[in-house]
Amino acid sequence: MFDNGLFKNTKISSRHPNIVRSVIIGKKSWGLQLNEWTDGIVEGSFTKQEILNDFKILDIQIPESLMVDFENRIYEKMKKRVATYQNS
Repeated sequence: MFDNGLFKNTKISSRHPNIVRSVIIGKKSWGLQLNEWTDGIVEGSFTKQEILNDFKILDIQIPESLMVDFENRIYEKMKKRVATYQNS
């Protein structure tokens, strides 16, 4: 987010620009972490339940929309992995 309130060519106006900025940075961080977690799950390095248990221990509730994204990414990566094995 830029000082003039622009983010990805969209004007974001808020009385609390620092909060908006934090939310945007947090969303980007979630996406990066999600890619790493789903890669590890698909490779079998750890399970989805292990990751979710860490959030539960810290008493962090993940919004439903982010959980749907999590499930969808796991499904898509599993589908790609299966297709790769079938083609080899």
